[in-house]
Amino acid sequence: MKTINDLEIKEETKVLLRLDFNVPINDSEEIENTFRIDESLSTIKHLQELRAQTIIIAHKESGSLEIIANYLSEKVGNFQFINESNTNKSFVIENGGVVLFENIRLDEREKSKDESVRDELAKELSSLANVFVNDAFSASHRNHASITSIPKFLPSALGPNFVREVTELTKALDPVHPTFLIVGGAKFDTKLKMLEKFINIADKIFVGGALAHTFWKAKGQEIGTSLLDEEVSLNDDILNSEKIILPIDVLNQENTNKTLNEITGEDKIMDFGKNTLNEILEIAKNSETIIWNGPLGFYEKGFDKGTRELIVRLGEMQDKTIILGGGDTVAVVEKVLKENSNLKFTHISGAGGAMIDFLSNGTLPAIDAIK
Repeated sequence: MKTINDLEIKEETKVLLRLDFNVPINDSEEIENTFRIDESLSTIKHLQELRAQTIIIAHKESGSLEIIANYLSEKVGNFQFINESNTNKSFVIENGGVVLFENIRLDEREKSKDESVRDELAKELSSLANVFVNDAFSASHRNHASITSIPKFLPSALGPNFVREVTELTKALDPVHPTFLIVGGAKFDTKLKMLEKFINIADKIFVGGALAHTFWKAKGQEIGTSLLDEEVSLNDDILNSEKIILPIDVLNQENTNKTLNEITGEDKIMDFGKNTLNEILEIAKNSETIIWNGPLGFYEKGFDKGTRELIVRLGEMQDKTIILGGGDTVAVVEKVLKENSNLKFTHISGAGGAMIDFLSNGTLPAIDAIK
């Protein structure tokens, strides 16, 4: 991999820096989790120390980056926000200065399916800088202009946070055994390929969250009115694998703990039960490598007790390699760490889809673009 150390960055070097500021913002227009922004600060400040002129390209799913800009202005000196949505921007930047451009996804060319259209935007952006640094691992599974097109036009490298993600996640691809994969969340289509790969890597795989409902439905288990991804079908190798572990008890919408036989058509499964937690912990204790992606309960509705307790118990197992990831998982982890500062994990990845894609394929479009 080409890293930031492979580029000649010095005073007056104009650096185009790709970051991911797609963070949760609540109805009160407050940032709920600043993990991704805070991670980027070390890279920004490193470039400031080199007296470079840093131009940040970043995104969130929709709307302006103004809220993020306000947060950054409190953390970064010599900072300015350019809230125009086009690339013909008129601005002055000093050595050691930092400029944040408006949400790149407001430009339709960023996500265009036409490569020539993406390249057009990339050329415009590239004309503003001398080098390009991609430190947005969590967005780098996308074939977007600011991810895979800019390296065609500028000397390019991966940023330190990106390199750390790759280094730590690679441990999961060639792990110390026994290896235990924990997979949660709601959408199966994004995680099926990872499951298919880890059937041949992991020794045990716990499937929780709404993903478990897909297994149960295929096996004829009653799931009541529970959330179900009906667009995916499981092949027999996955469905019948002895490595796959499913919850043995659950919590319904009334917070009642039920065994699988007690679930009725009126139940909505919201979390895993206490006996399931004990089973997960027993497997974890006998594992050397633990990889976890996706919350295991409907945490947005307050059903995060099981996920939170599991985070605490795993964080106390400090003799193991434990890798946690996924935006929703990190949101819960951050809350737990504020209350339990003694917990330690090998790596916490802010990436969701990018983590899954990297673990599934061993690479990402952004990595291939910069090789």
